[in-house]
Amino acid sequence: MEKLAREHLKDIKIQNDGFSASIVNKGYKLLFISIPYDQAWTAEIDGVERKIYKANEAFMAVKLEPGDHTINFKYKRPFKTVSFVISALGLIVLVLYLKKRKNKRLEELDDLEHFYEEDEFEEDYYEDEELDNFLDKNKPEDEELDNLLDKNK
Repeated sequence: MEKLAREHLKDIKIQNDGFSASIVNKGYKLLFISIPYDQAWTAEIDGVERKIYKANEAFMAVKLEPGDHTINFKYKRPFKTVSFVISALGLIVLVLYLKKRKNKRLEELDDLEHFYEEDEFEEDYYEDEELDNFLDKNKPEDEELDNLLDKNK
């Protein structure tokens, strides 16, 4: 046990995308890391990329030569760039849609304002003299309106 305790990772630093550590190794050995094996992991020993082996069916291991080593393990998320591009495109489409929707609503409000402007309303919808005469003739008098309203109370 004492022999195993002498050769272990020291100065372990955990980063967002992996970890680094140092080790003093005597002899050619296999460094076992109890992190589940995944192809997205990469290993560098003293700045040189090394192959990661599958150990004990599920974990990672790298070959070590004798000496002092700095080891870096990095996890490169699969499809990270693709997912960022898709997210950015989705955000752009959303902004364009919201802008178009806002412009359409503003146009609708402008149309409503135009519709309810009194001068425009009279000019656009009552230009026909025949219609004006009909409305004037069939318009109830104020007294008639008052009587109708009193009856409905």
